[in-house]
This record gives sequence, C-alpha cells and structure tokens, in this order.
Amino acid sequence: MQSTALFDPWPPLAIEPTHIMQLAAQIGSSKQDGAFYLLIDPMLGEPRPLDGGPDAAPPENTPTLQDSRTAAWDGRSITMLTFNEPPLPYAQLPYLVQLQGKEDPLFAESIQIALENNLALLDRGFGGLPVCAWLQSHASSEELAAWLARMMQQRIKGQTGKRYLRAADPRTLPLLLALLGEERISLWLGPVANWYLLSIDGRVTHLQSTRGSQATLTLKPHEAEAILDAEAINRTLAQWYATRSAPYAQMFLNGRLWVKTARELGWPQIDDQVAFALYADRYPQFWQHPSMSAIFKNAKETQTPLNTALAEITASQWDQIMLHSPQKENQ
Repeated sequence: MQSTALFDPWPPLAIEPTHIMQLAAQIGSSKQDGAFYLLIDPMLGEPRPLDGGPDAAPPENTPTLQDSRTAAWDGRSITMLTFNEPPLPYAQLPYLVQLQGKEDPLFAESIQIALENNLALLDRGFGGLPVCAWLQSHASSEELAAWLARMMQQRIKGQTGKRYLRAADPRTLPLLLALLGEERISLWLGPVANWYLLSIDGRVTHLQSTRGSQATLTLKPHEAEAILDAEAINRTLAQWYATRSAPYAQMFLNGRLWVKTARELGWPQIDDQVAFALYADRYPQFWQHPSMSAIFKNAKETQTPLNTALAEITASQWDQIMLHSPQKENQ
C-alpha cells in the first residue's frame, strides 16, 4: 500500500490547478494494468447531474436510468452493480464508468469533484463522496461489477441476512485497512489490480490486489462490531480532520474506542455517539466524573441530544471536571 501526502496544510484554503495535476500523477499506472474505471456511489446524489438538473430524482426505470447516466458521463460505458440482498433502491447502487485512460478529460474532472466533495464534507461534518475510487482491472466490466457487488454484500454474525458494506465509499476502505490489515484487504480486492482513493485526510491511497478468490470477509466479533459503528466513526473523523491533521491509524483507534464507549454507556444514536467522541477527545475520561451520571440520566429521560446536554456545561465547570478526572488524580 502506498499513501502519499500532498497538501500542507490540510484542508487547503482553495483548490489550485496544480493540486489536480499532482493528484492525477499519483493515480493510475501503466495501461498494462488493465482498463481504467471510476467507481461511483450515488447513495446521496450523482456527481454529474442527470436529465432534469441536479435536483431531479433519478429515473426509476432501469433502462432509462442507464441511458441517463450514459448521457451524464458524455457517452462513456456505464456498468451498474446489482444485488438483491439487502434490498436497496436501484438508483442508489454503485456503478462503474469506464474512462478512456488518464488522458480522458473526465479523469481530471473526477479528481476535481472528489476533492470538492471532500472539502465540503469537512466543512459540514457530513455528506456524500460519490466519486469513490479509480480502479484498474483486466476483467470485463461485467465481471468486475459482479465482484464488487459481492464485496458489498457481507454477512455479520448475529445479524440476519446480508448487510450492505459500502466498500465503494472512500471512508470505508481506510477504516477496513486499519481494522483488518493490508494483507487481508489486498486478497479481498480480487480482480481489481489497482485501487486508488482520495481519503479524508487528503492523501491518495493506492492498494494492489494479490488476486484472492473470495469476495466475502470472514469477520471476528470485534471487527464486525467496528464495521457496524463505521458511520459514527467516520463522522467523528470528518470533524477532527476539518481542524487538524494526524495519522489516520491513531485517529481511527480513538474514534473507534470512544464510539464503542458511548454505545456501551447507553447511547445507541449515531449523533450522540459522535458528540460523545468529540467531547472525549477534548476532555479525556470526562464520563467517569461523578457529575456525569446525573447529566446522562436527565438527557436520556428527557430525550435531549447528548451534544445539547454537554453544551450546557460551562467552561469553569469543565475545568473542575478535568481537575478531578481519574486521569489527573492518578498522576
């Protein structure tokens, strides 16, 4: 795996043409590594407007949707991923756009879109990243789409049926890398010779396949638990990366620990878990202070969002909480 930093500082104040050129130089290798594809996740919107403009609902008719996407991508070949379980609206399933190599003008545009969406996510703390990855493969587009679809249908012990693992989303693969390790992920990529993504910290990550034959992940209980917490973890990381830069692995470990702690303390909602993690980052071990029991209890009984409840604590009260925190008292 290669992970190359370009931006200093991150996030940049503005996107410059040189940024696009430098990112383009890091994405895609020789033509000998197969055809070149964009992997798109339209769950929260299309990266290029379909017929009717950016606010138009996608067509429900499958052939019409295919034609509309082909037109939106200036006639490039579109291959949709399909699966029946779990049931999702067809228009929300990922799809492939076959580019005409790195010289294709849509290649540079796709980098621009990915970078703009990344910065918008950091600014708002949530949002979609529809341009997910740049892939190279010798497999046909249909074979590649079928493999990717199997990657995104995973069984998790203790859960009924198959779960939709949004492997296309560029926030998912770094999380899985930190959780499962590069060797397992490289096997999992199967026919994807090269997988490039722009991660939330502004790095281009390049993964190479070791040609594994299984698209199904065998997950240990703690790994499955972290995957089920992925949305809360990713939203927490987005908040952190908006204001600072740090190694992803350490940020992931902290986010994972604090989201899990929030859940175990009786906060099942993602918004509450994110709030807990953000406060835990600023005020270590704050939840162990005796005053927190009453605050937590009242918030749950009145159905007050945790962020609202914690925001009512004054700066001087936080100083007192930190002064008497277990971490301080053990020093």
